[in-house]
Amino acid sequence: MHILHEKQIQQLVHQFIFLPLARTVFEQDRQKIGQAKLKIPFPYVQMIDAAIKEITLDLRNLRRETRRSGLTVYKEEQGYLVVWRGYRNKVSYTPDAMRRHVSDVMSRYLKQALRQNKKE
Repeated sequence: MHILHEKQIQQLVHQFIFLPLARTVFEQDRQKIGQAKLKIPFPYVQMIDAAIKEITLDLRNLRRETRRSGLTVYKEEQGYLVVWRGYRNKVSYTPDAMRRHVSDVMSRYLKQALRQNKKE
């Protein structure tokens, strides 16, 4: 049996909420960069594509982990409902907090993409 602690569940919930949002912002930004009149757009697009790829892989693993742990997160009109082991908890963020968290996730994945690009 796979047992997770409350702190790990909080981290899974945080990732479950913010990884899809970060991927959406990356996808929108990639589209804008593609439409922009940049002289050399390839490096930017390459970095964003690498970040999107990593987020997608992490989301796949995250979904597997949430199913295994019995964690369910529902999007509601005012935040999110988290259900785990029969407990229900509402989670909400201010718009500024959402932006800050998404920005942090995006920075982390861009740094990771940059490190991988340097290795190649």
